[in-house]
Amino acid sequence: MDGLWTFMLIWGVWILLPILVDGSDTLFRLFVVLIWGRKKTRPTVADAELPFVSILVPAYNEEQVIDRCLNSIKLQDYPHDKMEVIVINDGSSDLTADKVLSHIDGREVGMRDLNQRDPKGLMSDGGEVRRAVPPGVYRSKDIVVDEESRRPKHDEALMEGKYVDVPEFGGEMTLINNRHYGKPTALNSGISQMNGSQIIFTVDSDVVLDAGAVRNMVYAFLDDPKLGAATGHIEISEDIVEERDELGNLVLDDEGHLIRKKMNFMQTALTRLQFLEYLDAFRLGRQFQATIGSAYILAGAFSAFRRSTLMKTELYKPRTVSEDFDLTVDIHETGEKVGYVAESKALLAPVINVNSLYSQRVRWCRGQLEVAGAHQKVIGNRRYGMVGWFGFPQMLITDHTLSFPRLIWTILIVMFPLFGYPVSTVTLALLFTYAFYVVLSFMQTFAAYVIVDGETKRKTERALGWCFALPFYRLVVFYFRMSGYLRTLTEPAGWDIASKTLVNASANVDRLKDGAAGMLRTFKRTAHAGAGIIRSVMMLLLLFVRD
Repeated sequence: MDGLWTFMLIWGVWILLPILVDGSDTLFRLFVVLIWGRKKTRPTVADAELPFVSILVPAYNEEQVIDRCLNSIKLQDYPHDKMEVIVINDGSSDLTADKVLSHIDGREVGMRDLNQRDPKGLMSDGGEVRRAVPPGVYRSKDIVVDEESRRPKHDEALMEGKYVDVPEFGGEMTLINNRHYGKPTALNSGISQMNGSQIIFTVDSDVVLDAGAVRNMVYAFLDDPKLGAATGHIEISEDIVEERDELGNLVLDDEGHLIRKKMNFMQTALTRLQFLEYLDAFRLGRQFQATIGSAYILAGAFSAFRRSTLMKTELYKPRTVSEDFDLTVDIHETGEKVGYVAESKALLAPVINVNSLYSQRVRWCRGQLEVAGAHQKVIGNRRYGMVGWFGFPQMLITDHTLSFPRLIWTILIVMFPLFGYPVSTVTLALLFTYAFYVVLSFMQTFAAYVIVDGETKRKTERALGWCFALPFYRLVVFYFRMSGYLRTLTEPAGWDIASKTLVNASANVDRLKDGAAGMLRTFKRTAHAGAGIIRSVMMLLLLFVRD
């Protein structure tokens, strides 16, 4: 009996509590999504009755990916005469502006060695010299193309691993060529140039839209007059990443087709694990939030707004590194509904190196804390509906409050042998915990598999075996997030950090790693100082049980 009580007091806290918290949360989400969050049959609308839409694409040094983004917009099945595309070049130092301009005037731009900059701003285009695009606004309707001097531009897109010829775009396309002010300012400048659109899309330049993404999103807005803003379904896809040489030039096969990137084992692992992570986060997580009315963040990669809703806010503000999250809460404060449209899908290239993944997750976590500080009045406030008293608090409790006990748990459980516990017992407990999270990963993946489309089913089948590695991946990402939280908490107070936005990933990774190293040193000192206290508590518990 003493051994049973010891197990319950010790392992019940260290093992069963996390299982109960994570297990109950997952089961509840799956129940809600599978019962009420299934795909809706939306009424179709004749093309003549569809509204005019604007698609804003902010870009900063995106010459390697901007083509595939714009090509995917050209491939939309939405009437082109009811679309305008506004690309905001935010002071790029590469060929981003020229790439965009080539989609407007039809002239092809050659790639160049990015290590060889021309101080005079001249760029070589297949033996022809072109001057860098000066600041200004360039509209397709205002540009007269000399057909005799125009070189044919052959566009081909790699969509889900298949080659697709890109047609001429029948809508309006505009390039706003600005200096570098940051993404919020870039988006606001794009909004200022819109021409009477009713639905406004924001699309990151590294995103590839599914052919029906715009149409399905518009259908959702027409179907629900109360819907003020919505995020699309973001899906990680390795099938959109093209092979490039050491200079960044596209590599073509013998027939002149694009070649899908060949990934090594580590890159493949990161890709498949991110696919599973996003599948759970969007198809289950965002669907759950939208179903109960607690969706608290719009994906910056692909979202849409009713114009009247967006104009009730102060638009994008540069006070945080998560301007999309900040704007979402602003929309909630106006009382407008925020949703999720699973049928409107956007493909996102995976992050295929650990440094970039680290920088990305630290930035996300920092943004969460900054937005929470900027919108304290929303947290726990029933005035703002489900997002106020459930969505926002649930995010903070799960992602922040419970993170520190988890951190202590993951560190101390491997130290239990120092307190006299057999290594075999600790190993068994860890194996049991690992098995539980593997089962949880398979449950989440199978639940999503039931409700996704055929193409996503194919990707899920391809990634299914990686569910065994998903608990380790989530643990690594958890430590990345903790680094971001502690980094933010140790910086000077103040939410206006426009000048600190993470632009150069590699430089900031090094800076943030220094913070992580300091965090680890702090943990070591804390562990040494607290080991005696923890051992004393354990001994008191054991004495209590024996008595």
